[in-house]
Amino acid sequence: MTATPPMPESLPSLDGLRAIAALLVVFVHFTFYVAPESPFHYLQLFPGARFPFGPVGVAGFFTLSGFLMAYLYAWRPCTAPALLGYLVARFARIVPAYWLTLLLCFCLYRWLDGAFVFRIDGQNLLRHLLFLGSEGVFWSIPPEIQYYLLFAVLWGGWQQWLAGQWRGPLLLALLCVGLMLSRDYWPGILLPAKLHFFLAGSAAALLLRSLQRRLRPSPRTLMGLQLGMLLVLACALAGLVGVAQQTFYLHHPFFLLVALLLLVFAWRTPLSDALLGNRPLRWLGRVSFSVYLLHVPVIFALVQLQGALGLKGSSSDLLILLLAVLLPGLACEYIELPLCRACRQWAQRRGEALLLRRQRA
Repeated sequence: MTATPPMPESLPSLDGLRAIAALLVVFVHFTFYVAPESPFHYLQLFPGARFPFGPVGVAGFFTLSGFLMAYLYAWRPCTAPALLGYLVARFARIVPAYWLTLLLCFCLYRWLDGAFVFRIDGQNLLRHLLFLGSEGVFWSIPPEIQYYLLFAVLWGGWQQWLAGQWRGPLLLALLCVGLMLSRDYWPGILLPAKLHFFLAGSAAALLLRSLQRRLRPSPRTLMGLQLGMLLVLACALAGLVGVAQQTFYLHHPFFLLVALLLLVFAWRTPLSDALLGNRPLRWLGRVSFSVYLLHVPVIFALVQLQGALGLKGSSSDLLILLLAVLLPGLACEYIELPLCRACRQWAQRRGEALLLRRQRA
C-alpha cells in the first residue's frame, strides 16, 4: 500500500477561511433581520447590486468539510476501530449542538414568542431532529450529515484503490458522477444537490497530500501562488454580483475555485499565517459552527431589545453585529465544546465495548 504522506500538525489558514465563511453568512442575515430603518437593511433593496454572501459562505463550509474529511482520514487504514472513531468524532461535533439549538428554538417559538424567526413547532421539530428539516440555516445540516455517511464508504473505496483493487472504486465513482449529474432533480437538503462541493474539497485534499509527499516548494514560490490565487478570487467574486442563489448552488463553477483556494492556502507560509492564520480568525474558525447555528436567534433577540429600548443608529446596529458573533462564540467555548467532548467520550466507550463483545463472540 502507498505510504501515508506527511501531515502538518495544523492548517491554521483553513480555520481563517472557515471564519470568513461564517462572517459572510452572519452579515447577510444581519442585513435581512436588522430594523427596517437601519441603513444596513437597505442593502437588501438593491437587487442589481446583491452579492450572494450567504451561498458563498455555505459553499465554503461544504467544500471545507469535504476537504478535511479526506485530509484527515483518507490515508488511514479503514479498519473497524478507525471507522468507529471517525463516525463518533463527526457526529459528536455536529449532532449535540444541532439538537440542543433545535430544542432551544422550539421552546422559544412554542412558549415565548410566536413571531420567533425559526418556526419550529412539534411536527417541524421531529423532521429537523431526523435531519430532514429546512427551516432557516438548519437546511444545510442534512447534506453535511449525509456526506459524513457517504465518506465512510468512499474512504473504504479509496483504500481499495490504493491496494490495487479497482472494481469497487469504479462503481463508487460512477455513483458519484450520476448523483452530481442529476443534482437539478434533488431537493436542496439532500446530498446529491450539494455533492459537488464536498467532492471538490475531498479531491483537493487528496491532491494536496500527494503533492506534500513529492514537493518541497520554497515559501517565496508558495506566497507567489497565494497572491495570484487572491487576485483570481477577487475577479471571480466580482463576477458573482447578481447571480441567483439556485444558479450558484447548482450550476456555477465557483466550487472549483474554492477547492483550489483550499489547496493553495493549506500550504503554510508567512502570508497565509498573517491573512488567515492570525489568532482572531483562528478563534472564530474554532467557534464557527455555534456562530452559524445561533447568530440568527441572537440578532432577532437583540433587534427586539433594540426596539424596546428605543435605540437607533449605526452604532447600535454594529453592536448587534458584533454580539451576533461573540455571544455564540462564548456559547461554543462553555457549552458546545464541553458537550461535544462528553458525547464523544461516551460514544467512544460504548462503541469500543460493542466491538470488543463482537470480537469475543
